[in-house]
Amino acid sequence: MYVPVLQCREDECRALKDLSTTNREHIVPLLEMTGLSDKHTGYLKKFLNSWSAKFYFDPRPYYTEVARTADHDVMMLKCIGSLTDKSLIIPVLYLDENAMSLAAIGTLCNSLNLDVCLRLTAYDLATHDSLKQAVSEFLSRTGIPAQRVHLLFDYGRHVRQAETRTLVNNFEKHNVTLRKLGKWPVVVLHASCMPADLRDIQPGKYEMPRVDLALWLAVRDASILKEVVFSDRTVMYPQIPLDETSKAFLMMTASAKYTTKDSVVIYRGRKILGRKGSGFEQYIEHAKAIVADARFSGRAFSKGDEMIADIAASILKKGKLPTGNTREWRRAAMSHHMTLTADQVS
Repeated sequence: MYVPVLQCREDECRALKDLSTTNREHIVPLLEMTGLSDKHTGYLKKFLNSWSAKFYFDPRPYYTEVARTADHDVMMLKCIGSLTDKSLIIPVLYLDENAMSLAAIGTLCNSLNLDVCLRLTAYDLATHDSLKQAVSEFLSRTGIPAQRVHLLFDYGRHVRQAETRTLVNNFEKHNVTLRKLGKWPVVVLHASCMPADLRDIQPGKYEMPRVDLALWLAVRDASILKEVVFSDRTVMYPQIPLDETSKAFLMMTASAKYTTKDSVVIYRGRKILGRKGSGFEQYIEHAKAIVADARFSGRAFSKGDEMIADIAASILKKGKLPTGNTREWRRAAMSHHMTLTADQVS
């Protein structure tokens, strides 16, 4: 099983749709939505046009630093109510929810016999003197038994190689303790190797070690719990807004990412638009570099690899060389990454 964390962007939805039936069987995405908006049910509908199986749903990701309010409860209720098949959704909750919120969501989930996901943040895992007691109180307030609670150990958005041993020990300690509260149906380990953005990186080629995957492998090898599930943010940066502003669009660079067995290769381009922009043609050079690399998976590996190979081939379409745009390259990167990762961790 593999849990990619997504934010319902158009390119992410299309990348999900690109996945083979075999890969889909091994994936349960976690859908985040930031802010409170009536658009949420629309975003959810768009997501479900691309995905028709189980998924985690988090309308208040912890990194937004927004406390859950009654409005979040209403939004959760609206989103669940909008589903034709309500059994697909697994609501994501936190230890810092207020008691009334936990009771309200717990009552709803119990009435529908839904599983929930308890997302334990890096702060929870590093600072709680008695995580066992806090989780026990969570179970009591929701009224949901441990047998229907998925535990998600979230170690943050940019894990560093030097932290691996400490985090493995942290996971082991908490996992042993929390097993005393009951048998959890699913235990997920989430981390990311991606930085906040590429702002400080100059144009060129860079290798980003997949520290998140290395952490999961180390935990699996060290843990008595061999079924721990891997989760990451694919190749996306954390806290990506659903809507791209015109200013952000104008500042976009022609950058591409390609995931290998143990790293994410970043091809950092220059600004695309504007008087000093270098244009979309930069993507052709990226495609040629990816295909020339011995680690290229081949055109038939995924829809993303197919697009990259076609751009690298430089075959004219309607009199023009295809380059792809920013969204299409994100889709290609995620399509390839999710296909590769689902194969690696399943």
